[in-house]
Amino acid sequence: MHFRPFGLFIVVLMLAGLLGCGPSPEAVSTMTAEAWTPTPPPTATPTPIPYGLTVKVVDAEGNPIAGADVTLAELGEDDMAVQSTGQEGQVDWPDLPGEAASLSILAQGYFAAEAAETIERGPNEVTVTLEADPFGLLPSAACAPGETPLMIEDFQDGTAQHWDDITAALEFNAPNGWALVEDEPGNTVLTASQSAGFATSSYYYEGMQPFENAVWRLRTKFSGKDNDAFLNWRHGWNDNGDWRYIVQYGGPVMLDLSRLHYEVGHFSVGRTQFGFREDQWYFFEIGTFEGETQLWVDGQMKAAYTDPQLMDPGTIGLEVHLFDGSNSVYTFDDIVVCGIEAPFETMYVSE
Repeated sequence: MHFRPFGLFIVVLMLAGLLGCGPSPEAVSTMTAEAWTPTPPPTATPTPIPYGLTVKVVDAEGNPIAGADVTLAELGEDDMAVQSTGQEGQVDWPDLPGEAASLSILAQGYFAAEAAETIERGPNEVTVTLEADPFGLLPSAACAPGETPLMIEDFQDGTAQHWDDITAALEFNAPNGWALVEDEPGNTVLTASQSAGFATSSYYYEGMQPFENAVWRLRTKFSGKDNDAFLNWRHGWNDNGDWRYIVQYGGPVMLDLSRLHYEVGHFSVGRTQFGFREDQWYFFEIGTFEGETQLWVDGQMKAAYTDPQLMDPGTIGLEVHLFDGSNSVYTFDDIVVCGIEAPFETMYVSE
């Protein structure tokens, strides 16, 4: 089959007509430019200013209190819920979840305090003034000049931190004879007395790293003379056994410094007669410096012992022997351990 030339000519004319009917490229470009509307840039969402809070803890004279624990209840179990003040006496929370701030403050030697604040976005500052507890031990007064506080326990907060078995008696009603009571209005003390099933108790402080050169100071008294108490000093242990220096007191006129080590046994190294009186407070100081251990009572040295084989570092412990039917009570207060860089000097002040 063959196309005629006339038919081909008609097809070409038709195609040319179709192409010629549309707008020119220049017209298309003009039309597109007129129809296009620019898209506006997205509007930035402003970032909310965070709630920031600085808490300053001061005493009645406005001096900063270091070492105060400040708790923010709104943070719950968060690691930052509790902070301790530094030398400037303050803690900071730069980014809090809301405007409520419920604070509780604890500081050694001061009454506990609480504060409820409503804060605004941006930085906020709150100052909390603490009242000194007349029966509390201030860190600045617990140790002598040049000594370093290692632990302070005056029981004024109604707890016995790091004495796990004593805590069991206080919080879980364990019948082991330990209790916190008021010796006089406002003064909380630790006592050991007879209770069901309680014959011998030996509790050690677990919140302090073993110490080298240090001095232990405490106040103690007792009633009843048919039992004994032991102050275990520089107590340590390993898989083979334990070691410590022991101050034994009580009984009729007993005051004894002894050495106990699992390798060589237990023997006295400084015994003296001392006429303790019932229901009278005594101030004990037991310290070790470069191998020499000294025992002082009410500002007078009662025993001194230089160990030819100085035992390893350790911690402190209270041990009370109360036998069935005993009516004795041993009382402890103001327990302090201070690191020393020279033989300690007594801090006894006559009452």
